[in-house]
Amino acid sequence: MRKSVPLDDEPAAVLSREAERTGRPFHDVVNDAIRRGLVSPAASRPVIEVPVFNLGSATTESPWDVLAREDAARLQS
Repeated sequence: MRKSVPLDDEPAAVLSREAERTGRPFHDVVNDAIRRGLVSPAASRPVIEVPVFNLGSATTESPWDVLAREDAARLQS
C-alpha cells in the first residue's frame, strides 16, 4: 500500500542513515522501524509516588503551610 507520510527532519535523517548503512531501501527501513515500535513494549519507567494531603474543606490555612507541616511530620517518622 502506498501512503505519503510527512516526516520530521531528525527521524528522516536517522532512517536515511540506517538505509545507507545497511544498503536496504528506505521504505523497508521505515516499515521495520514502525513494526518494531508497534510490537515492542514501551520502556518501563520508574513509578513515582506523589504524596497526597487532605486539605480539608473550606480551610483558611495556606496549602503551602499544610504541605510544610505534612512534610515535617513525614520526615520525623
